Amino acid sequence: MNLKDKVVVITGGSQGFGKRLAKAFVNEGSKVVITSHDKENLESTAKELSTDFFLADITSYEDVEKIGKYVSEKYKKIDFWINNAGIQIAPSKFEDVDIQKLKKSF
Repeated sequence: MNLKDKVVVITGGSQGFGKRLAKAFVNEGSKVVITSHDKENLESTAKELSTDFFLADITSYEDVEKIGKYVSEKYKKIDFWINNAGIQIAPSKFEDVDIQKLKKSF
């Protein structure tokens, strides 16, 4: 698949798996927008990978709408949206997981 000039949004794109995904898409010539709620890490990763970025909390419906609007207006399309953001709740037994953390993870 030719990924050159494809517009890719990656939530949780400032570190870990999301950062590696962003780098892979950049290497293929895609226009990548990474998101995170961690401003410092987000800006640092965006600079390192030469990507666009958007500061947002993806647990906020309003922030997710703002990401979509920003990318759609700037790039006129979104080819791929990768919901990568998450929170760490493991290792623990399912019945021991705090219900609020569980809700937030979904």
